[in-house]
Amino acid sequence: GWMDRLYFGYTQTTLWNLSEDSRPFEDSSYRPSFFWQEILGHEGWRPDALRMGYEHESNGQPDEESRSIDTLFFQPAWFIPIGQKELMLAPKFYAYIFKGEENPDIADYRGYMELIARYGDAHNWEFTTRIRVAERPSIQLNVSYPLRSQMFSRVGGFLYMQLFHGYGESLLHYNEKEDLQLRV
Repeated sequence: GWMDRLYFGYTQTTLWNLSEDSRPFEDSSYRPSFFWQEILGHEGWRPDALRMGYEHESNGQPDEESRSIDTLFFQPAWFIPIGQKELMLAPKFYAYIFKGEENPDIADYRGYMELIARYGDAHNWEFTTRIRVAERPSIQLNVSYPLRSQMFSRVGGFLYMQLFHGYGESLLHYNEKEDLQLRV
């Protein structure tokens, strides 16, 4: 039934500042989500998959440093075979259903849409681009390569490199522009 296509996801992002003396964690984001996903198959220009759901994001901090948002999202996806690999194009549209008092203007920095493209697979090189379409946009480029075989699903050890430039990367500093950041 329809419950077979209901999923729970969890993403955690922690920014670790190795350039400071005490090497502090700058900010962490905890992002649980519940979503429904349907694989539709290849038929012309129609999407190959649809995903829609609810996402909460919080940095788990108290008082003035507390930040959180709740969004509903809709994400169609197209999978285009190129050689032995696949290009995925998946724009993500979202609406804010809650913006905390500490970040009421977060939509100016995060916008209402992300353009996501991924090429490759989890067994070899994988390249991902994420562009936030906003009044103050951002771009993130990721490259990963597996260092060990996967234990289950997409969980395993990877060499990972990331470039980020723009606004809205972390909830705590969402309204501060980040110059080009390189992370490994």
